[in-house]
Amino acid sequence: MNRFKFSLLLAIIIPFIGISSAFSQGPEYTFNLSDMFPIQDFELGAENGFVVKAIDKEGNIDTNIEGIYTFVINGYIEKVKFSKGVAPISSNFQSSEVFYIKHERQINTLRHLFYSIGSWTVLIPLWLFILIPVLILLLAMFIKRLLFLLIFVAFIVFFLIQGLDFSTFLNLIKDALQNFSF
Repeated sequence: MNRFKFSLLLAIIIPFIGISSAFSQGPEYTFNLSDMFPIQDFELGAENGFVVKAIDKEGNIDTNIEGIYTFVINGYIEKVKFSKGVAPISSNFQSSEVFYIKHERQINTLRHLFYSIGSWTVLIPLWLFILIPVLILLLAMFIKRLLFLLIFVAFIVFFLIQGLDFSTFLNLIKDALQNFSF
């Protein structure tokens, strides 16, 4: 009898849980202009404050872009309102000189880094941020070797000026290394 009650209880509770969770979720309808009119690419302009310009494949302003689109500007999520392909950026960023702007699309994510001085903006390639640290490391390694060589040559010249010949200098180095202990 207990087995029958348990099966009956499970037969009632499991469908009830499924039905209640289905009703609690509710339908979700979203309408997004960025799905209908995706931004092909964008650039930063600095006429009368900073603006984001939606550009097409030919590099012209895409005037079909209208409405609110989501961008990440310097790490902050911003909803910018486009009108004929141009959208002003919030006044919070008017004092910035470097802009990292990201726009996510269904296909891929567009990321651009801009440097701005006055009304002049330059697109900085992102691969430059990999190249610059590598060049700094290579330069540091070269300078380290160069400094070691210069110190070694200065050491030799100092001893030669003091009247020691080169063989005595080598014996001095050999004795110093043999008696050196940690």
